[in-house]
Amino acid sequence: IQAAANICRTALRKNDTACRFGGDELVIALPNTAREQAMQFAERLHGYFKQELDHFSVGNIVVTASIGITSMVPEDTTHEDTLKRADRALYEAKKTGKNRIVWG
Repeated sequence: IQAAANICRTALRKNDTACRFGGDELVIALPNTAREQAMQFAERLHGYFKQELDHFSVGNIVVTASIGITSMVPEDTTHEDTLKRADRALYEAKKTGKNRIVWG
C-alpha cells in the first residue's frame, strides 16, 4: 500500500485525490477530466504500478495492478453510484485476468 501511495503522489495532478478504499483498493478522483484523459491517466498509472510492483514479486507470487475506471454520468444520484460502477469495472478487470484496465 505504501508503494502504491508513492506512485499516486508521482502521478496525480494538483486537484486529483487518492485515498485507500479498504483492503488493497484505492479510489482516485480526477475532477474535470474527460474519458479519454482519464484512460490515458489510467494507462500511465498502470505503467508506473507495473514498473514498481515488479520489485515486490517473489518466485511465483506476482504483484499486479488491476484498474476499474468510470466517470460520473447524469443518472448518478450520489457519488456512491459512481463508486459502485468503478468497483464493478475493477471486479471485471480482476475476473478477466488481472493486471488490466476496464472501463465501467
